[in-house]
Amino acid sequence: MPMLKRRISMLLAMVTLVTGGMGADLVFRPVADEAQRVVILANSNDPESVELARFYSDQRNIPRGNIIALNLPLGEEISWSQYVSQL
Repeated sequence: MPMLKRRISMLLAMVTLVTGGMGADLVFRPVADEAQRVVILANSNDPESVELARFYSDQRNIPRGNIIALNLPLGEEISWSQYVSQL
């Protein structure tokens, strides 16, 4: 499970980057069909990535049909050409 904890940390870091590090300024308001609007990305070639996506889906009541498993290479980084061709 150490890899799972690392991936969760990476996910939180990505959220911070996406929000511009303004977590304290964000206000979340409930939306009736909020779980239906969420998409979860996973790497289909990484069983831990898929496991984490399913776990998150179950914990947040997000339909598993909202998980998009992308066929990506393993590892922390990909080249620009891989990004363009596979993502």
